[in-house]
Amino acid sequence: MLVPMIEEGWQKSQEINSVLNYYLRPLRQAKVKILVLGCTHYPLLLNQIKKIMGPHCFVPNPGSIVAKSLRDYLSRHDEIKRQLTKNSKTKYFVTDLNENFEKVARRFIGRKIQIKLAKY
Repeated sequence: MLVPMIEEGWQKSQEINSVLNYYLRPLRQAKVKILVLGCTHYPLLLNQIKKIMGPHCFVPNPGSIVAKSLRDYLSRHDEIKRQLTKNSKTKYFVTDLNENFEKVARRFIGRKIQIKLAKY
């Protein structure tokens, strides 16, 4: 239920907090020490998840991990780094696009963006 709720912009709603509490209760009761978020949507709920899981559970930010890994990879592959320019355009592709997604993405990124459906 989390992904559709996030895509509808409900990430700060009481309803999503109720769903998170329901989903995370068994993990909290099992005293999970590390919780890895396995969906691109879940970092939008990172603070709520950390709060629910409590201080005994480490919940890393997957966005930071991916960004650091990419920076490290590019530092070791100059041939790719040279192809990237500061004046290049950013393009956004998704595998599933609904009418509300662009609005939510705009809120998340902080500006209007054009999103295209990836064809595979």
